[in-house]
Amino acid sequence: MPTDIEHGILVWKVIIGSPAYNGGLQPGDIVTHINGKPVHSASDIYMMLENSSGSLRIDVVRGRQRITLSVTPEIHS
Repeated sequence: MPTDIEHGILVWKVIIGSPAYNGGLQPGDIVTHINGKPVHSASDIYMMLENSSGSLRIDVVRGRQRITLSVTPEIHS
């Protein structure tokens, strides 16, 4: 794992068939940014999801790699 990670949220579990799963998130990933904005807490993620329209660009650290995923949240009416 890179030692220069200053912030992020550890993905503990990903539900099969969920938008996160379909977008490529895996348990053990560390979400550092969503749409270029830093993630410091779970509430940051919830706020970004509520204010989103369409796909989210999610930057994660996976092992020693930094990767960018695209996740499209479910629309709830």
